[in-house]
Amino acid sequence: MKVLGTRSGRFILTCVILIIIASAITYFVDQTRTLKTIDLAQTHIDEIYQATSMIGQAGEEYIDVRLDDLYERGFLAREDEAEMYWEFEFDVPKQKIIATSTEKLPEGAGKVIEFDIATERFYGYKQPYKMAMAE
Repeated sequence: MKVLGTRSGRFILTCVILIIIASAITYFVDQTRTLKTIDLAQTHIDEIYQATSMIGQAGEEYIDVRLDDLYERGFLAREDEAEMYWEFEFDVPKQKIIATSTEKLPEGAGKVIEFDIATERFYGYKQPYKMAMAE
């Protein structure tokens, strides 16, 4: 019973190997795209954090600051690519900046990344508890 020794056996083995390789490449591309969108979210969260710091340095309290205020007053620039995949909010009482994925994220809507201002750490979706970027 020499199936692999035959021409059809080698063809079947080659097809199986190609299917495995194609699956691995597809998985790698999807993971790379997901990690890129996560990096977009983290970068914009850090920009939001830096903008709230600027408000504090201007002698204002950010108790009632909304993200729209940061955009309108020039403390923060819109990030269209990040906002295509994520919705951002600044939860002042909890001292958190939150990104929630939209349906355009490869892995779907409802994934949450939180940045805790007190600890300066990211938590949530695929987060290794990374510290905020340096100023």
